[in-house]
Amino acid sequence: MHLLEVVPGLAMLPLGISNAYLWHDPGGVTLIDTGRPGSAPAIKAAMQDLGLPREELRRIVLIRFHRDHAGSAAELGPTGSARRSSPERTTRRSCTAPRQSHRSPWRSLERLAAMDIDVACFGHGEPIIGAAHQALRRVTNPLG
Repeated sequence: MHLLEVVPGLAMLPLGISNAYLWHDPGGVTLIDTGRPGSAPAIKAAMQDLGLPREELRRIVLIRFHRDHAGSAAELGPTGSARRSSPERTTRRSCTAPRQSHRSPWRSLERLAAMDIDVACFGHGEPIIGAAHQALRRVTNPLG
């Protein structure tokens, strides 16, 4: 299994077509997205590899209720409390970027590019680690 430490306390778990993230802080473990149905064993194994006991899973945050993001949520309850997160989740160091609708991905990208973030994590594809705001600005304004 390939785990990527994005920043200390945040690991990305590629689950085929989408990614899940495990965030560990003093409040416990937060799982961001659960992948397709049948992904629970891989997520449990990732937690074990990271030394995170299953009982530490406190929250499951689902970026979207699409099958590739929420398909294993039921398998991973009831120790976590599943809830949907639609606004961007940001800290000074990192950001996860859900699209608000299929019609507004460009506006979402522009909002992210306006933030000063070091790391951007996505439900599909690789994260941008280090000066993510610069990479996002190049995409939204290629002529500078």
